[in-house]
Amino acid sequence: MNKKDLTIRGEPGAEIWLNWLGADLLRISGSRNILLENIVLGHYNPDNQPCSTNTILIDNSEEIKINNCNIKGSGRVGIRARNSDAILIDNSQIHDNKDFALSFNDCNLVSIRANLIADNGEIMESQNSQVKMIDNTFKVQGYFVPGFIFVEGGSIELLDESIIPPPPAQQLSAGDMYVSKTEVTFVEYDGFCEATGSEKPDDSEWGRGDNPVINISIEDAGAYCSWLGELLGKNIRLPNSKEWEYAARGGKKGGDDNQFSGSNIIEEVAWCKFNSDNRIQSVAQKKPNELGIYDMSGNVYEFCSDRIDSLLVLKGGSWINDGVGCRVADHVVSEVDFWDDNIGFRCFQDK
Repeated sequence: MNKKDLTIRGEPGAEIWLNWLGADLLRISGSRNILLENIVLGHYNPDNQPCSTNTILIDNSEEIKINNCNIKGSGRVGIRARNSDAILIDNSQIHDNKDFALSFNDCNLVSIRANLIADNGEIMESQNSQVKMIDNTFKVQGYFVPGFIFVEGGSIELLDESIIPPPPAQQLSAGDMYVSKTEVTFVEYDGFCEATGSEKPDDSEWGRGDNPVINISIEDAGAYCSWLGELLGKNIRLPNSKEWEYAARGGKKGGDDNQFSGSNIIEEVAWCKFNSDNRIQSVAQKKPNELGIYDMSGNVYEFCSDRIDSLLVLKGGSWINDGVGCRVADHVVSEVDFWDDNIGFRCFQDK
């Protein structure tokens, strides 16, 4: 398809199926200002035969919007784009693709927003592309799972200017890693409990859903990471406290500029003593840090894997703390078997 200013909008129940597995279902090439809306698209493949094609291929095009569509994969990639700009994929479902749900090569201004991305080989590959992932939901084998943000490794110079003269700068270093965009939520953790027959933790009568999971031990958090790693085929784990702080500071993008994760104003980025109504709050409502990671200050303390004198290290502060505790440099310690309604966790993934 080589078009300009074209809308393809389906009536309720509209579906497009391709009965030939040797071709992409829809190619948008050399086009501008195209809207695809309210349609189910996929290859007809009831016998699950090998298929090396894409459902949608976008090539050398701009201003492409895919809204409220169901991209039923049976090939390698659900939506592949190359040498294209200003792509918005919004409020759609992209699932059951062998290799990737999404693939971008030399693309700019790509927004993936409020989609359900489920049961694909991988979520996305991106080469030389500017892609923003915004408020998407991820499922694997029917279970809701966290979305991850890539954090480029490196070193941050930390200077304590509260002391005159300042002491020598310290280096905070970490390697490349992926960090879950939010703290693990009840809806994610409950899926783990259902899959493994584990007891679901109490929600302290604050509700489940997108609230961060609480009332769990570090052993429970580690068991979830192991289960999720097997589900995704990745090495999922708890971070050590240096990795946690490096990500909370925004890596090399953030550095030593902010006391809290993403700001020097605590209430911009954290649910804390001043605004939490004395309880946990749903994740990802506050401003994220420089990497797009939410709630690394406030809401719930987060388990780290290292120890101080055999005690657990907790970072980030919680809904009950004021500025002290919620600063990215702060930590507290607890007994190994301790749990509470202001402690949760976040997953890290090795690159």
